[in-house]
Amino acid sequence: EVLDFETLTSATGRKEQTLYLLNASPLPVAVTDVTISSPDPQLQIVFKRGSTVLQPNVEGPIATVVYFGTRQGQFVGKLVVRTNDTTPGFKGLDVPYKARVMHGHISYSEENATFPVVEAELAPIEKTIVITNKFPVAFRIYSAVVESNTFQVVDFPVDAVI
Repeated sequence: EVLDFETLTSATGRKEQTLYLLNASPLPVAVTDVTISSPDPQLQIVFKRGSTVLQPNVEGPIATVVYFGTRQGQFVGKLVVRTNDTTPGFKGLDVPYKARVMHGHISYSEENATFPVVEAELAPIEKTIVITNKFPVAFRIYSAVVESNTFQVVDFPVDAVI
């Protein structure tokens, strides 16, 4: 399975994942190291050497892995988990990871999304909400939903590219 950090949208953003390992062996297994197969300055591994022993048939957390959104792009790599297991194929395990970093955000005018609250019945109020794309690529909006019986979406351009 892939350790997926999904999409980070800020140069100061970070996503943290806990790395779990299942010990399917009939004997306890000590995790001796968690490293990265090739350098990635945006990845940080928090692992305490000598502190993780998994009992037989137990899945447990072995490390915390943090990905930072410093540089934009799509990134893939492999974590290497080393154990004291002498069974061929289980001494070292490769865990692939991926992350996408794209700096930007989506914004809208709060003024156009604010409605007066009054106790008297008023005629319906219609407002146009303009969405601004501050990402370096276009995106498509497939639908708009308001989870309230008080509001209703009207005149929505389906498959709008922003």
